Amino acid sequence: VLSTGVLAQYPFKGSSIVTTVNAAVEAAVKSAAVEVERIRFNAVSPGWVAETMVAMGMDPEPGMPAADVAQHYINLMNESTSGDVVVAMK
Repeated sequence: VLSTGVLAQYPFKGSSIVTTVNAAVEAAVKSAAVEVERIRFNAVSPGWVAETMVAMGMDPEPGMPAADVAQHYINLMNESTSGDVVVAMK
């Protein structure tokens, strides 16, 4: 299970490099899932994590608790098919 970022779905001005990298990770997961049959390839694309927002002095309300984001990783490891990209946002 790889990590990507929400900028792949929601880019904003000044984010072109990060958006490109995140989108590339998602595309690599999807294509590897088609090419390699014995290994599952998946990704989680989290939005803001509430605890990170607190550490940065931001309002955590729009963020998702880290435990909820972690659960997406666990679900992908235990219950997914290959090639899934989960956007984990509140």
